[in-house]
Amino acid sequence: MLKNKKTIDTDYLDESWVTNLLKWADKNHIPELKLIEVESFPQYNYYIGLPRDKKSLLSLTHLNLSSNNITKLPPEIGELVNLEELNLNENQIETLPSEI
Repeated sequence: MLKNKKTIDTDYLDESWVTNLLKWADKNHIPELKLIEVESFPQYNYYIGLPRDKKSLLSLTHLNLSSNNITKLPPEIGELVNLEELNLNENQIETLPSEI
């Protein structure tokens, strides 16, 4: 389980964290959020990637960044205040930022 959920007023947030997070995603070739469909077993469909807008980022509860050869997460990942589950399988991350 990640940090406790926070209630925040998104209209007044400094948006530099969004820009920094999206630059990190582009640099690491993280795709835009998309549904991966498992034809024979629709119950195993899943989302992978990172949305590219602030509202969707702040709404994320599950984030799948598996198999992206990521070596480091940016501290801005801690701004995803509703995130409950973060899948980092098959990456090269040795430490997590203190912000999460």
